[in-house]
Amino acid sequence: MFPLGKKFLKKYNQSMRITISTLKEKEIADFYQLFKKILKTDFPEFSLRVREVQLNRDFTKNNFLKMVGKKDEAIMVARTKGEIIGFAVLGKDKGGVVQLIWLGVKRGARNIGIGSRLLKALEEWAQTHQCHCLVVNTENKRNVAFYLKRGYDYVGVQKEAWYGVNEYLLQKNICKPFKSIFKI
Repeated sequence: MFPLGKKFLKKYNQSMRITISTLKEKEIADFYQLFKKILKTDFPEFSLRVREVQLNRDFTKNNFLKMVGKKDEAIMVARTKGEIIGFAVLGKDKGGVVQLIWLGVKRGARNIGIGSRLLKALEEWAQTHQCHCLVVNTENKRNVAFYLKRGYDYVGVQKEAWYGVNEYLLQKNICKPFKSIFKI
């Protein structure tokens, strides 16, 4: 167990229960507070200005609120004792592909399987929504190993992609394509 995980388990008791489900509208403020904190502290690849643009234009609380309850997008959250400690934001692309937009876990709650559980929940969501493939872009080269350990395939790097930052592309095919994606 990693030091941060031990500290978290001590704080929340080793027998704590972590649940994962879709974000509810009434939880948007708590989710967004954690999202902002993680974006500001855990993405050094992006300049402060880029993070500011993302928070004020691309990933506002209102934009996330519009995702809640939509059929083809989801925000999954991990909770313990009523507190949101992790999240995964995904949008369904056409043709049976789901794109993981953000995955974040609160500092102190990392390295104990929460990210893996969120990914598993995404796979289940994808299959119930007739999606066969998950796609992930990550700016952090360290994250590539995380996804590889969980069955994702490394596709390649998009050099100087969004905001001039390298993006590492991975994907995981979780089942055969559903016939329904070919219907017009």
